[in-house]
Amino acid sequence: MDLIDRFIAELRENGMPLVDDLANDLAELHLDVETDANSAVFYGAVLWILKQPRTADEKLQVIERLVMLPKGKHEINIRQFSGWH
Repeated sequence: MDLIDRFIAELRENGMPLVDDLANDLAELHLDVETDANSAVFYGAVLWILKQPRTADEKLQVIERLVMLPKGKHEINIRQFSGWH
C-alpha cells in the first residue's frame, strides 16, 4: 500500500465525507505527472506532506490550502507553507 492509499484508508476510517472524490482527484493527478510539469511539482508536494509524521486531518488541511492557491505558477517552500519546519 503506497502513501496515498494509506492516507485515503485513514480518512475513510475517520469517516471523512467525499473521500472517494479526493482519491479520484489524486489518481488523476498521478496520471498527469508524466506529461505536465506543474502536476509533477504539485504531486511531489502532496507526497512530501503525506510522508510527514502528522495526523490525516493535519495532512488534509495542508493539502486543502495547497489546492486553494490561485491557478498558475507558485514558488513556495513546502516546509514553510505547511508550518512544519
